[in-house]
Amino acid sequence: MNPSYLLVIFAVVASMLGVPSDTPTNAPATSRLPLADASLGDSPLASSLVPPPVTPWFCAAVNKYYAIVNTASPVTWDQALPLAQSMTYAGRVGHLAVPNTFQKDYCIITHFGGAALHHHWIGAIRVGDDWYNPSLHWFWITGATFNYSNWAGQPNDPGGHHRETRGEFWNNGAGAIAGVGWNNNSFNASAPGFIVEF
Repeated sequence: MNPSYLLVIFAVVASMLGVPSDTPTNAPATSRLPLADASLGDSPLASSLVPPPVTPWFCAAVNKYYAIVNTASPVTWDQALPLAQSMTYAGRVGHLAVPNTFQKDYCIITHFGGAALHHHWIGAIRVGDDWYNPSLHWFWITGATFNYSNWAGQPNDPGGHHRETRGEFWNNGAGAIAGVGWNNNSFNASAPGFIVEF
């Protein structure tokens, strides 16, 4: 596939999702910011999804902070995305975790463990028109290159419904790091939370 074609796809997806830069900003050093009403609306569900304060863990090997965020109510990937972006820590704006290298993936998995990470969203999304091969057209929300993967016997698309387009951690014993890897799940599936990266 033509690399410029991939950049165009990423630019379109990024603008649709309001994707943050992977570069730290000078945002206030607080563990969270209020959720913008425009992100999830004014419903009681929206207020119940505001992420709780978290204390991120710093992985010096990759110069990133990570935290598991368990929301009060289950969240879809599309709900988790703005929640992660509403958080800041140590002057860095949060986003769904992007374990796009072995080192980042290893830091997250070995620190938190598979049981805690299981079914928590990460910043992987699938966009494209080749629905017959579920391993194609995956992108990281930050624009990082998708040349490392740790799919735990995945990705698949059971029944060919073309809906398993969001990434999550999965503790099924088939992943490359301590049996933990990634799973592709449906855009409308709910999870207990997400992994935030700063």
